[in-house]
This record gives sequence, C-alpha cells and structure tokens, in this order.
Amino acid sequence: MIQEFEKTREKLIERAKEQGREVGNLEVPEGKTIELSPESDFARKYLVELKPENIDEVVEWIGVKDELLEDRPDISFNRVPDRQLIDVSRLRSLHHESRLTSLSPTANMVRVDDLISSNVVVRQRATGLVRAAMRQYVFGRSNRVAFFRSAINRYIQLSNLRLVVPIFNDVTVSNGGRLQLSPSTYAFYARDIRVHGTGRIDCNGPKTIHCRSFDAS
Repeated sequence: MIQEFEKTREKLIERAKEQGREVGNLEVPEGKTIELSPESDFARKYLVELKPENIDEVVEWIGVKDELLEDRPDISFNRVPDRQLIDVSRLRSLHHESRLTSLSPTANMVRVDDLISSNVVVRQRATGLVRAAMRQYVFGRSNRVAFFRSAINRYIQLSNLRLVVPIFNDVTVSNGGRLQLSPSTYAFYARDIRVHGTGRIDCNGPKTIHCRSFDAS
C-alpha cells in the first residue's frame, strides 16, 4: 500500500511541476487557520488540477480502493458530515448508513443516453443516480455499483470533471491550529502528517487524506 501511495504521489509531483506548482512543507502555526481552497491565494500555488478521463483515474487520485474496506462492512462514505476526517492510512471513520446499498441493476437502471435525454425528468433522475453511485464507487464500494460504470464514465466526460488536489511534503498542525479543506478540495496528499494537541484538520464534505504516516498524539 505504501508503494502504491508513493507511486501516485510521484505522479502528482510531476503534474505539479508541469503546472508550475510548489511542493514543500506546510506548517499551521498555533492558534492560526489555513484553508486549502482554489479561492485561497496562499493555497493556490500548492493545488494540482487533474482532469480524469474515467472513474478508474478518479479512484486513483482521490478514492479508496475496495480492498481497504473488505473487512470493514460497517463503514460507508456515502453520507459524510462536515469535519469528518477520512484517514486512508488508518481508515479512521465513523459509521454511516448508506442509501446506495439497495440499488440494483433492475430497479435503478440508467442508460448512458439518459444523461443527455431531452426529457428533463429522465435526465435529472439519471444524473442524480449516477452522481450518487459515483460517490460510492470512489469511496470503496465499487463492487456494489459496478453496473453504473459505463454511465459514470459518460458523466465524467459530459461534465468535464476536474479535481483539485493539494500536495505537500511534511505537514504539521500546531496546538490550536486548524487546517481546513474546502468543499472543492477532494483529497489531500502529504508525506508525513503530524497534528499536535488541540490542532485539527477540518473536512467540509467527504475527503480522503493520503499520507505515509499520520500522528495525532
């Protein structure tokens, strides 16, 4: 798993260089707040923009692989409250009931063409189901919604999906400091993360944090 993380991180570093981004250490001072958002002048120089062509690339960059959750049937990421930390390295998560577990190929069939239907009701229904299935697919339950794969890939193409991902070397959140991830920051990459005392990482919406080590002692 660490080797796979390092490989993906190296790809991101190459993308960062191509886009003229910086890859350095980040320290959140005591009592201060830093937000990682495309709207932040400070954060923008660390944000890598990705344009996935299919759902496999989305999972590679920001997702959770199915095998990580094989022994954790109690975990679902379909409903994630604000300020929940999804730590991929240790799978710290709360238990959330999934509303996608009842989806079936027969009851929730979506044709790829439904996404561009001239019928507004059909188009909206298809888009809503595909977006919900996509979240389940990205966050470690792809086997439950595999029948949506073609529709999800078509949706990615139609929506011109772009992901914004910050990447750092080592990250330190000092006592009383806050690192905030904006709604449009879907994942967070670092080498090693250390959170001191009452320091915290706030996640606005579902996030994945990819790191070699995470110390919150």
